[in-house]
Amino acid sequence: AKLPPEQRKMIEEQMKGNPMMGGGAAGPAPVRKVRKTAETKAINGFPCTKYEVSADGALKSEIWATPHSKCNIKPSDLQALVEMSKMFESMLSTFGGAADASGSGFGNVEGIDGVPILSRTFGADGKPTSETTVQSVSHEKADPKLFELPAGYAKSDPMSGRQR
Repeated sequence: AKLPPEQRKMIEEQMKGNPMMGGGAAGPAPVRKVRKTAETKAINGFPCTKYEVSADGALKSEIWATPHSKCNIKPSDLQALVEMSKMFESMLSTFGGAADASGSGFGNVEGIDGVPILSRTFGADGKPTSETTVQSVSHEKADPKLFELPAGYAKSDPMSGRQR
């Protein structure tokens, strides 16, 4: 607000369309559709059903999901992975739409009845560009030592710069 008019105009032009600089979103989000198919097969011992995910009519991914009960995972158990995936998608989308929420990953489980065991993403040419597969599921308590700071490190408050 305190810049001379010519400097202000130059900066506003640079910010246009750049969400990281407050310039607004890169464009409207694609219309995402999930279609459950009749295809089934076992993947790594999990009975799976195929789902196709499209955006604006183009196939973006296929997800092979197993019922939650087959790997002893409740839908709420996936919430941390969903939130983490959405965070990364949001971060990447600020770089000019590098991430596409219609693709694969745990951020893409809306409309999928089960746990994704195999997720395959397709490019604009219809060819696969990435694939993620769950090999196994185990339920173990994490050792509390995994959450301790390594020797020589100290907690700090990034806002104040003080160590605690």
